[in-house]
Formats: sequence, structure tokens, C-alpha cells
Amino acid sequence: MNMYRVYGYIFSASVIILTILVYLFILTGYDLLLPGAFSGFTGGIIGYRDSIIIHSGLITRLFLVIVVTLHGLTGFTIIASKIRRRVLRKATIIIIHLVFVAMIIYLILIEVRMFVLSSIVTS
Repeated sequence: MNMYRVYGYIFSASVIILTILVYLFILTGYDLLLPGAFSGFTGGIIGYRDSIIIHSGLITRLFLVIVVTLHGLTGFTIIASKIRRRVLRKATIIIIHLVFVAMIIYLILIEVRMFVLSSIVTS
């Protein structure tokens, strides 16, 4: 199977996941600002306590970072694959991958540091 075809599948799947995650983060963020005002949009499934857990939880934030990075990486790689000159195309794809690897490492380190700092503050 062609690498760009796999990237297309990852890109398409990440769009669906990102749509759900962004909707969830927006609803839980509004619920944190106005507790209970948006419980009708979730059918009462997500309450204020759930909003705190979802919106500020390490797992959901890390999942969002990973999905956003995969979405960006695959999208930019698909765009770069359309460059006609082979050497320029390969160099561009390598640069894109290096930038996204550096970005995900940086964002994960920020998330872990925030988690450690928040656990120190609460204890």
C-alpha cells in the first residue's frame, strides 16, 4: 500500500476525531464558565465535575495533542507530495517530519510539566 494512501486514511480519520474532541472541549469549557447551562446539549451526560475532568485531564489533552500532530503531519506531507522535483519533495517531507517530531516532543513535555506542577500545587 502506498504511503500517501495511508496518510490519506490517517488524515481522514483524524478529522472525525478532531471534530468530536473540539466539540467536547468547547462544551466542557462553557460548562466550566456557566455550570449546568449547557447540560442540555449533552443530554445531561456531562456534568460540571465531568467537565473539569475532561477539560483539564492529562489524557484528553495528550490525546488532542497527538491527534492534532498526526493531522498536521499527514496533511502537510500529502501537500508536499505534490511537489514535482524529487529532491525538493524529499527534503520538504523530511523537514516537515522533523518539525512535527520536535513539536510533539515539546507539547508533551509541556503537558507533563503542567501535570507535575498541578500535582505539587494540590498536595
